[in-house]
Amino acid sequence: MRVLEPQVAAVAAGREAQFQSDSELWIIQPVDEAIWRRCSRPFPVEPVRTLDALHVATIERLSAAIEGLVILSTDGRVRANAQALGFAVAPD
Repeated sequence: MRVLEPQVAAVAAGREAQFQSDSELWIIQPVDEAIWRRCSRPFPVEPVRTLDALHVATIERLSAAIEGLVILSTDGRVRANAQALGFAVAPD
């Protein structure tokens, strides 16, 4: 087992605590038949890879339940499609 320096361990512990706190706000959306069906239709910005299609289809699905949904992604295909569909995207 690797032993961390005290300062590194303190930083890691702080990040772990933040992760635990933030993850309580996450929503896990199962990939259901409606999401699979959406993936089979064209997206505004093509080509779209399979995982990108799943992410964008899930975004569309959740937008009905989450008002003011902002998409946090650094993936260019996800960002381009989310913006084309009218979603706010971060980081700017």
